[in-house]
Amino acid sequence: MTTAAIRNTVEPVMRWFRNSGLKVFLKACLLPALAGLAVPARIAVAQAPVPAVAVADDHAALIARMRQAAHVYTQGLEDFLCTKITTRSGDRSGAGSRWKPLDAQEAEVSYVNHKEAETLLKVNGQSANLNIKQGYFVPGGEFGASLLQVFSSSVHAQFTFDHQESAGAQQLCVFRYRVPLETSRWGMSDGTQNVGFAHHGMVYADCDSGAVLRLHMESEPAQMHRLMFHFPVGERLDVSYRPTLIAGKEFLLPYSAEAIAWYDADWTRAEMQFQNYRKFQSDSRIIIPDHQEIVPDPPSPQPQP
Repeated sequence: MTTAAIRNTVEPVMRWFRNSGLKVFLKACLLPALAGLAVPARIAVAQAPVPAVAVADDHAALIARMRQAAHVYTQGLEDFLCTKITTRSGDRSGAGSRWKPLDAQEAEVSYVNHKEAETLLKVNGQSANLNIKQGYFVPGGEFGASLLQVFSSSVHAQFTFDHQESAGAQQLCVFRYRVPLETSRWGMSDGTQNVGFAHHGMVYADCDSGAVLRLHMESEPAQMHRLMFHFPVGERLDVSYRPTLIAGKEFLLPYSAEAIAWYDADWTRAEMQFQNYRKFQSDSRIIIPDHQEIVPDPPSPQPQP
C-alpha cells in the first residue's frame, strides 16, 4: 500500500474521532470508569471508623447504665419466695473432669428486706431425711450478692468492652471486668478460715437499658492452709437472668446458675434452677421441715458474702 493510500484511509478515521468519536469514547469508556471509582469512594466514606473518643464515651455511658441497673435491681427487689433446685456433683481427682453425682436438693429461697435466706425442703426427693453430702461446696448468694460483687462502687471494678452479639431481638454488649483483691467482697469460708478472691469475668448486658442478662465470675489464684500445708481454693460462677412476673410486676431475676468450686483436690459442681417465683406476703408461711438434720462431717466450703 502506498503512502498516499494510507493517508486517504487514516485521515477520515481521525476526522471522525475528533468530531463524534471522542464523545462516544467518553460516554462508553471514560465516564463509566470514573463512576466506578466513585462507588468505592462513597463506601470508604460510609465505613470511616468512628473516632476512638466517641466509642470510649459510648462505652462509659453504657457502663454507667449497667451500674445504675444493678443498683435498681438490688434496691428495687420486692420481698418474694421461690423454689431452688440444685443438682450437685463431686470430683476428688483434683482435675474437675471426673464428676460423680452427690445429691439433688430442693429448697425454698426467701428474699425479704433485701436479705436472702434458704430452707432445705427435700434431698434426693425425700423430705424425711435431709442429709446432704458434707465436705463439698454449698452454693448461695446468686441473687443480689453476685451483682454487688461486680457493680458496687466500693469494689472499683475495671471494665473493658469486648464485643457485641445478638440474642434474639436483643443486642447484648459484652464487657470484660476485673476486681482487685484489695477491694473485693467475694471469697470462700470453710468455717475455720476465710479467704478473699480477686476475680474477673464477663458481663452480658442489654445495649440500650444496661440490664445485666448474664454474669460470669471467676476467682484468681488463692490459697487456704491446713496445719503447715497450703492448698488452692477458688470458684467459677455463671448466672443467667430473665424477666419474671411476680404479682403482676416484672422483675429481672435469676432463672439458672452454675457454680464450680475447688477446695484442695475436692471439686464441686452445683447446677441450679429457680422456679415458682411468688410474692412474699406478711402472712406467708416459710416451710421449715420437722427433721432438718445435717450430718456433722468435715465442714463444707461456702461462698463468703
